[in-house]
Formats: sequence, C-alpha cells, structure tokens
Amino acid sequence: MAETATVKSNKKYEELYYIGFSRSLSVCAFSPLTQILAGLFEATSGVEDGLGNVSKFTARYDKINELTGIPSPTITRGVRSLKAEGYLKKEDSSTYIFEQSKVKGRKWYCPLEVCNRIFKIIDDEGNVTYRSLTPGAKILYAYIYTKGGVNKSNKDMAEELVLAPNTITAALRLLRWAKLIYYPKSYVGVNGYKKSRIKLTKGWSWFRREKQYRARLNVPETPAEDEKTTREIYYSKLQAKAQKKADKAHEKANKCIEYTLILADIAKERKLSFTAAPEQIQTHEERMSLLYAQRDEILKNIGLSSEQLNPEYYVKCKSCNDTGYNVETGTPCDCYERRQSRGSPPDKKEGTTKGIEA
Repeated sequence: MAETATVKSNKKYEELYYIGFSRSLSVCAFSPLTQILAGLFEATSGVEDGLGNVSKFTARYDKINELTGIPSPTITRGVRSLKAEGYLKKEDSSTYIFEQSKVKGRKWYCPLEVCNRIFKIIDDEGNVTYRSLTPGAKILYAYIYTKGGVNKSNKDMAEELVLAPNTITAALRLLRWAKLIYYPKSYVGVNGYKKSRIKLTKGWSWFRREKQYRARLNVPETPAEDEKTTREIYYSKLQAKAQKKADKAHEKANKCIEYTLILADIAKERKLSFTAAPEQIQTHEERMSLLYAQRDEILKNIGLSSEQLNPEYYVKCKSCNDTGYNVETGTPCDCYERRQSRGSPPDKKEGTTKGIEA
C-alpha cells in the first residue's frame, strides 16, 4: 500500500516510524488523544546526546496535526495537560521537550502512519466508508502491535490500557473492519469476559518499511518495572479511579436543575460575604449554612451526598488518601505492602469503594 503524503513529503521526520504509549500516562487519566500527543513528543525530544545537549521537537500545530491527525484545539488542551503534570516543557511557541525521566514501566509502540492514515472501512453489512481510526483504536492497535498479537479478553485489555470495556469492543470492531487485525477461526470469545485470539494483518506498508526497527519489539515487553515505579503506578491508578467516580457523581448532580440553581445561589452569597461589613458577616454565614443544607437535601433526593462529589470519598486508605504517604506524618504508608501480602485491598474500615448509583 502507498505511503501517506505525510511520510513522503516530510523528510525531517522520515525516520520517525514509531510513537510510544506509556502505561504510566494511561494510569494518570490522560485522554487517548493526549497520550498520542505525548508519544510524539517522547519519540522526538528530551534525549541527551552525552554532551549535555537535549533533543527538541519543533513544529507548529498544523504540522503536529499532519503527523498525528489530532485537531489543533485538542493539541492545545493536550499540551496544557502535559505541562501541568510536568511531562512537557515549552521553550517557545513551537519547541517542545519531553521529560523522559517521568515515564517508566511498560510501553506500547505504534507506527506513526497508523495515526494519520485514512483507512477504507468495510463493515459487516458491506458498507464502505473512509475515515481515520478513533483514539482508542490507535492505542489498542499499538498494544496488539507491540505484542505481535494477543490472546486476552476485552475486560483484561480494558484494565491494562485503562480504557472502558465498550471502548475496547468498538475499537476491535473498527480495527477488524479496517483489516488491521483478524480472528483465527474458532478463537473468538463469545463475550467481553472470554479470551479472543487476535492476530495482526501484516500486509501493511509499515511492516516492510520499518523492518529494521522491529527487533526491539521482539524483546520482552519492556524492562521490568522497579518496585518504586510499580508502587507509584498502583497509587496513581487508585487516584484516577476515585476521580472518575467523583466526576460521575458531579455529572449526575449537574443534571438536576435544582442543584445547579442552588450552586448559583451559594456562589452569589459567598461573593457578597467577601465584601460584607463586619456586622453583616454572621447573617451571611447563617444564609450560607441554610443554602448548604438545601444543597445536601437536593443531593439526597437524587441518591447522592456532598461527600460523594469529592474524590477522597472513594479512596481505599484514609490514612494516606491513596497518595502513598500518611496525611498526618508524611511518612510512607504501608497500605500497599499490606495489599501485596494479603492479595486483597486494605480493610474497608480504612476507606470505601462505594460506587455511584445509576
């Protein structure tokens, strides 16, 4: 198959065959598109040459869009998120340096051409469309590509990639329609919990053009994670899950008109209290208490509580709030070690894993 116009015309990046997706980025709850953007920056910058010089990636948003297929507004949000978490530095408007030391542990590689190619999609009914892959499909293909094929259930892949199971199901369907993968006969799981044997279709151009680079994909998955990295990933994953549950609670609450109105009243009253005269402060405090009580009653009527809007409500360990360090003393918490020794989460009395009702 023909190379894309991007690879043909862009000699500067003609050796940039792969971008990597790090597991440590996925457990930090970065969106799939931000992970793709991070993979581009990681592959092109932040590497020292032994003389103190650090490689840099210089490109405008239109070139990044050409390389990855990511829209400019999404690039802006992704760059902002990566900078906020310390993964990326900007020297000027179009020069980026990735903090290589921040990324450890497992990594999955994907040919850059997969990110910007328009594929011919033929669905099960024979309908033909032309489109690019979804972000979830790109990450899933990188996972399967790095391993040379997999034999796992959708649920297991979703947990390892920190994606929703229905995202995995949709991505597998799209990859199959694009003829990037296939299922050998009689090896398709009957549901998301049964293992499926998934193979790569190897007639694509990148298998030929990048043959000299494939040796690194045939070695074990990646260097083993050290104990410190594994521990950090464990706590990052817990925090991401807690935030996801809190976001779900917020989403449910914001669907209630009464709740959004009472929040507006609370914000208005708080603003008035900042400029109130000393003799009026108590009146405003009483008014705020009344508004908070009304808010809690509204939340109760829709099956929520104010605590459920806070990620700390869902943490497993109240001693460290799933940070790994005791809140009061600042010393390392032993909840991770206790989980490892028992093979189960810390005692429920130390936290909660209560979910949100639909």
